[in-house]
Amino acid sequence: MLGIGVIVGWHFRVAATTRIAADDAVMTFNAGIAFLCSGLGSIAVGLGSRWVWPARVAAGLASAIGFITLIEHLFHLKAGIDQVFLVDHLSQGTYPGRMAYISAICFLISATVLLMPISATTFPISFVAGRGSPVTPLFTRGAAFGS
Repeated sequence: MLGIGVIVGWHFRVAATTRIAADDAVMTFNAGIAFLCSGLGSIAVGLGSRWVWPARVAAGLASAIGFITLIEHLFHLKAGIDQVFLVDHLSQGTYPGRMAYISAICFLISATVLLMPISATTFPISFVAGRGSPVTPLFTRGAAFGS
């Protein structure tokens, strides 16, 4: 739901839906896409083995967004994904449309968890790292404060 709200907010220029709270930083459009992909991937994993490939595609997209953004931050590059879908009219920063590096790391970690094979032995690891974890709200707040 968060990803959809952010995406809709960007398309219709409703700044209130691009933030979790009024004083939080604006979440970028790419963060909205990564949230949506992570959510869809989590739902697909929960639906069972028939949905493994859709889950992996969604996780792969979220992972790619996080990884490319992290590389952009580390090496001060412009890969061109920051404003590929629309022009950033809300952010005030050096790199408009780019999510914060901590957000990129969080999406990379959560997508990696979704890409892990599901079995009884990996369930405790995946639970702690993101699926249904108490840590998940921290990822959400990290993305909101850092974007």
